Amino acid sequence: MNKKQTQRTCFFYALIFLSWILFFPSAFCVEDTSTITIEDISLKEDEMGYALIQVETNETLGSFTIELEWDPQVIIVLDVISDDFVINHYSNASEGTSRIVGFSMQGTTGQVSLARLHIQATGAAGSTSPISLISCELLTPDPIPDEIVCDMYSGGITITGSSDGGNGGSQDPPDDTPNQPPIADASAGVPYQGSIFEDIYFDGSNSEDIDGFITDWHWDFGDGTQDSGQTLIHQYDTAGTYLVILTVTDNEGATDINQTSVVIIQKNIPPSHASIIGPTTGSINTAYTYYFSARDLDSDMIRYHIEWGDDQTNSSNSIQQNTTFTLTHAWDEPGVYHIHLTAEDEQNTTSTPIQYMVLIDVTEVYLNGSLFGYLYDSNNDGILDFFQQLNSQTKITLHKQNETYYIDISNNGIWDYQYTEQTGFSFYQNELDKEGSSNDTPGFTFITVILGLMILVLFWRKQKI
Repeated sequence: MNKKQTQRTCFFYALIFLSWILFFPSAFCVEDTSTITIEDISLKEDEMGYALIQVETNETLGSFTIELEWDPQVIIVLDVISDDFVINHYSNASEGTSRIVGFSMQGTTGQVSLARLHIQATGAAGSTSPISLISCELLTPDPIPDEIVCDMYSGGITITGSSDGGNGGSQDPPDDTPNQPPIADASAGVPYQGSIFEDIYFDGSNSEDIDGFITDWHWDFGDGTQDSGQTLIHQYDTAGTYLVILTVTDNEGATDINQTSVVIIQKNIPPSHASIIGPTTGSINTAYTYYFSARDLDSDMIRYHIEWGDDQTNSSNSIQQNTTFTLTHAWDEPGVYHIHLTAEDEQNTTSTPIQYMVLIDVTEVYLNGSLFGYLYDSNNDGILDFFQQLNSQTKITLHKQNETYYIDISNNGIWDYQYTEQTGFSFYQNELDKEGSSNDTPGFTFITVILGLMILVLFWRKQKI
């Protein structure tokens, strides 16, 4: 094999090696493992106790699923509880199996207490029961959980003797250390306050027990209802200040209480049903009367704020809700005006504004059944002067002949529309140039006919000569 062939062979094997690392990195990486252990404990006959399940992990643990096996002739798993995880479990007392699923929203790391098995000894003194971990699945928190490798170490239960010391068996020496009661603390969620029918979160997680663990958090919400749990959600249906009592119980049955309060208010409801009653048409320099009202379901006093659409405003003092407020107003220029009304309660909460349209020396015109614009009598003399198309700010001068008004919107020398009080607003029928058209010269058609006849007579006489 020459040197070039040797280089090609080395390159080929190096490429295979790199590809193996790329597609199978786990074969070259040492994965961190997490170790699950179950506490060994001793119980007397018929005694109940707790066995702790822990995990030591460098990863952030979000959820777990473990399966246990135990001797149903020696012990029974009564319950499974946890301070750090939401627990679901199923235990089969006849087969001696338990399946435990735990979930934590935040996730935990380090030495973590997964759960405590509440166990009762049912076997005879001297009997033992292993608690074996059959399977485990550890996952990091959502949204995309990764699996954490776990090692499993089982524990066991030993029954040391009868609870009353009978049958001659050996007994553990009595524990003379007095139980320290737990400490109830509801301060984790303060201040407790909100509105009626709003979720209030109560939190007793600051409670502790220095020589054992807490088995129950009992809440009296002060409104005749009670519930249990470390953290709870409660609603109140009546405003007021309520005395809330948290009672915690430890694994030896000792209790402690902590009192706190919750303030519930009636959420303010803004004024509603605002209305305006009054004329919708009128003339300049004439005072018109308008009536304003609104309701407030909290029975608050109401202030009315009125804008007349001509840069003039008025406001009322505070008056009883659903009471009519009366004002007069006059406009000094023709136009289309919108009166705006807002009602304000004692909490400075306002109603949804409403508006009311008033036409002062203005006539609405419709084309094909839809509002098209407005005709203005700017001098209040009964003669229309301008046309304003809907949604336009431009006023177009009207041209009046007899009883008909003509309008050139496009400003191209051709009438576009015409208006009479009898026929209303319509398209112009003869679109002729205004310069010299029939609408500028009265009797134009008649004159044209006379001139035509005169030309025919002259032509006839010339033929006879």
